[in-house]
Amino acid sequence: MNLFLILSPFFLTHFPEKCDIAAIKYKRKYGTSIILIIHDMTILAEVVDRLAIMYAGKIIEVDDVISIFKDPLHPYT
Repeated sequence: MNLFLILSPFFLTHFPEKCDIAAIKYKRKYGTSIILIIHDMTILAEVVDRLAIMYAGKIIEVDDVISIFKDPLHPYT
């Protein structure tokens, strides 16, 4: 399994469209998993299939993107 980690809040908040395109191309080309560590849910909605929401250092919710946006289980989400 391949893994692509993106941890760059500045890049993601100032150039989100470039991140979207790069992550999607990389994901498709290499069939890899991507971990994005960011706070902007709109970017995540465009790029990922599943989300894990963290609060106070703990994962509080894991589900597919549509379910999390339609019916979040935690107030932080």
